[in-house]
Amino acid sequence: MRKKAGGRDKEGGGGTRRGGSRVSSQRPSRSHSDEEEDEGVPASYHTVSLQLLDLMHTLHTRAASIYSSWAEEQRHLEAAGRRIEADSQTLWSSCWCPLLQ
Repeated sequence: MRKKAGGRDKEGGGGTRRGGSRVSSQRPSRSHSDEEEDEGVPASYHTVSLQLLDLMHTLHTRAASIYSSWAEEQRHLEAAGRRIEADSQTLWSSCWCPLLQ
């Protein structure tokens, strides 16, 4: 490699690597400040977040069976002989769309 005046590399690749290492050396200070922010958050927030994730997973994986069970229970209140469908269109209009709104 040839050197420029001032002792810097003529090729840009070496400077980029040094710049990248400076950015990565700042990263631990960011995680430290994140830890400080986490200390200010009540533990109940973390608990509620995990419960919400668990609920969303359950709804996502078992929505059709939950809806079918609920609809079977409601069948006696509605007109007899009505077929209960738990297809994606019915689930979207009856469950997911109202939940997301």
